[in-house]
Amino acid sequence: MGRQLTAEQARISAERKLKKAAKKAAALLENSVATASSDGQSVGPVSKTGMILERSWIRIRDRDEGRASFRLMTWNLLAQTLVRRDLFPSSDCLRRSQREPMIPREIFTYDPDIACLQEVDGLDKLLPAVHGAGYGHTYASGRGKRHGCMILHRESLFTKLNEKTIYYDEEEVRNAPSGDDEAAQRRRRGLSMRTKNIGLCVAFSRKDRPSGCIVGTTHLFWHPGSRYERSRQVGIMVREITRFREENNWLDWPIYLAGDFNFQPTEPSYALVTGDELNPNQLSQLESSRLVHFSVDPSIPVTGKAVLDEEGGGKVENDEKGEDDPDPDRVLTDSRRAIPEDGLLDDEELQSLFKAQAGPGGKNHLWSVYDRAMEGVGEEADNVLGAREDLEPGRKGRYEPMWTNFTHFWRLTLDYIFILDPRGPSNAKAPEVLGVLKTHRSENLEPGLPKLGVCASDHVALVAEIETD
Repeated sequence: MGRQLTAEQARISAERKLKKAAKKAAALLENSVATASSDGQSVGPVSKTGMILERSWIRIRDRDEGRASFRLMTWNLLAQTLVRRDLFPSSDCLRRSQREPMIPREIFTYDPDIACLQEVDGLDKLLPAVHGAGYGHTYASGRGKRHGCMILHRESLFTKLNEKTIYYDEEEVRNAPSGDDEAAQRRRRGLSMRTKNIGLCVAFSRKDRPSGCIVGTTHLFWHPGSRYERSRQVGIMVREITRFREENNWLDWPIYLAGDFNFQPTEPSYALVTGDELNPNQLSQLESSRLVHFSVDPSIPVTGKAVLDEEGGGKVENDEKGEDDPDPDRVLTDSRRAIPEDGLLDDEELQSLFKAQAGPGGKNHLWSVYDRAMEGVGEEADNVLGAREDLEPGRKGRYEPMWTNFTHFWRLTLDYIFILDPRGPSNAKAPEVLGVLKTHRSENLEPGLPKLGVCASDHVALVAEIETD
């Protein structure tokens, strides 16, 4: 039987392993910077190619004695398979050889203990670097997709217990009607469009104390006009990650849900997640987006005036448009208005999808780390959503980052770190935010991401230090 280490000896051992892993990761990173030219093209000066624009931390409070902490990151990496010059005309950082060394540098610079990543591809290059840095990984993708979601965990601190992948296209949102025929299945699913998007959940226990957490990440459907489908998807994610916690008797553990949600704080999905009432504008947005796409109903005539989106999940118009034509980024083609037989959720049914998280009294909703943490940070008052968007008084979302997605065409807040507090019988305390990473200033992102020497993706990484039991 091996010698049992004391808590102090275990801590020292973990620190030594961490330092050794960090040195190995640094060597791997320097090597990737020095040799990155996989497409045979010149990548310019090594120091420029591998560098990022580092950001500083905002300290919110000190950690309470006796409690632990960890660092959580979320970042959409921008899959190389989705990079097209016409989407990023102002970018100077689109080649794989330019972006590859910047991606691990961004991750390692902010040293997360857990990282939720979306649009992950190029695993043959990324995994050796993260494994060398002491991380384990869990990866999943939609059926037939060439990129997916990944959750990294620091192996010296966390043990992976279980995982679950949620395929939104296949999930049911109601029990009736019974039957295996296509019409019955369609009504039970309430699906407006097949998108191949997924959610990923992983349960971890800590190695330094008797506690753990549930971590989820997702990448919701991107189309601006698909507010109903995004709300359905995130509702399923909330329901399933809550079930994952309950079915495994981890009610004392918090849930961390982080990713690229592709909705803004002004949209109905954000209100549903955080427990705000849907306002008239959001109800109208949901109603106008209750469309059924030909991927769900093949009898819908295909116009022939469309091209596949990022990976065939849907089509968007690609014709030259006249002055009076609808915006092709906001109007889905090859769709029709939903009818009752389609089974799309009404407003009340949609809201019931989110009730599982709320618990007794309906008050335990997910809350946003950045929205809560940044409320009292005066130095960043001009770099939050409320500085550019006039939100109704009392509504959540005002203190989210001004931008998490910044390109030539799109400048939006789409990425979040949400927390659902423990709901078990014990006295487990709710997590607290100790600090967050500042987001970039707009002037540093012009004329648009990805940008050499700044950020390899069109999305900005969010990182928080969180206190927990």
